[in-house]
Amino acid sequence: MYVAPVFIPKYCILKGCDSHGHVDGVRSSHITLPGCPKYHNNVGRYFLEIRDHAQDLKSSEEMDEEIVVGKQFIKVHEPSLDGLASDADILLFRRAQQKLASDKKKEVTDHLITLAKLHGMQKGKKPLSLQVFISPLPSATTETPLYTENNIKEIVFGDWEMQTWYGSVFPPTIACLPRIYICEFCLSYVPHLVGYRRHRLRCKRRFPPGNEIYRKEKLSFFEVNGALQKEYCHNLCLLAKLYLKQKTVHEIDQVSAFLFYILTEADESGCHIVGYFSKHKAEEQDLPPAAFNNLSCLLVMPHYQRQGFGRMLIEFSYTLSRLEGRWGTPERPLSEQGLLVYRRYWRWALLSFLQPYHNRDVSFEVISEATGMTTKDIITTLLDLGMLKYMRTKYFIVNDKAKIEQILKEVGEPRPDRQIDTSCLYWLTELTPVAKTFESPQNV
Repeated sequence: MYVAPVFIPKYCILKGCDSHGHVDGVRSSHITLPGCPKYHNNVGRYFLEIRDHAQDLKSSEEMDEEIVVGKQFIKVHEPSLDGLASDADILLFRRAQQKLASDKKKEVTDHLITLAKLHGMQKGKKPLSLQVFISPLPSATTETPLYTENNIKEIVFGDWEMQTWYGSVFPPTIACLPRIYICEFCLSYVPHLVGYRRHRLRCKRRFPPGNEIYRKEKLSFFEVNGALQKEYCHNLCLLAKLYLKQKTVHEIDQVSAFLFYILTEADESGCHIVGYFSKHKAEEQDLPPAAFNNLSCLLVMPHYQRQGFGRMLIEFSYTLSRLEGRWGTPERPLSEQGLLVYRRYWRWALLSFLQPYHNRDVSFEVISEATGMTTKDIITTLLDLGMLKYMRTKYFIVNDKAKIEQILKEVGEPRPDRQIDTSCLYWLTELTPVAKTFESPQNV
């Protein structure tokens, strides 16, 4: 799938400036106030002459971007230096300005930040002032300003171009951009298309940095320890925050307490991320051994949604719970969409157990051992289905086979390739003394 490049408008925002000339004396055009000769009350040739006489200044490559003169907002110039110092001192000052303006990468970054500030002030209908553009960027310890919280409108992920739904907490130099580029294999993010193409050519990763614990045909699950792969898991959380409103675990110092189970689909180019779920490590949870949160966060990538992968991720979380000898439940609160998926799965799992069951007596413990569900979730599901009755100081499950069959038809049988095949699961726990290994995912 071809992704068309996005060109950020590059023009000087000083009123009356045509973007010609540059303070560094090399480039023929500029985009920022620090690089604007007119803002410094001079013309481009003045700084060109300074450059010609300054042998110690390094040359810089010329800008090849097309300059588009559009709306210009700033009318205030730099304060005049006439009479403040001698001509020699002013010349030294101008040469220092040249050196500072010669960093092209910093100039582009400053311009993007400036445009983001303009956009944020226009949305808030605040008056424009020069102080906004000369004030320093906030430090890492201060709260991220509002104009950078939700400016990312779309991402390029692999060969896919996707709109975002919510804001995330990327660094300010990334968060201010309307589009960012994310490597689908290592999850590194870059601000520009050129850098993204270069990264894709050089990136050697083709599958998540963890243990492959499940493989059936093209689908695989990788277990990634947040304590061992902090940067990867941190970037995964930043990506998830773009599509999950209630996603809160994104700080890199928190991912160490989580395990991440990443579902991928393989082809000749590598293992592509379908979705993932995370869960607190058992030792990090202050819960009884028999019941714990087996899922903290769940995400299915937008281009893989409505294909049964969400249900598959949930089933896999319960499969692991049963192997651990625990009864699992998702971490609350659940989103509306998450609650619907879970209710659908709970009905299917519970009724699939009751349909062939013919004994007259059954305990919640037996059901929990078979399904991995907690007693609370079992009772809630039975009440929703109207199958739990209280008579003569006892609770009875109405095991109506016809009703169960009808409900199962309404719920729908999951696709065979979206169901977990435990024979394809190779996972070592305290309860499983033997572990099998796969061949390298690179051979998929």
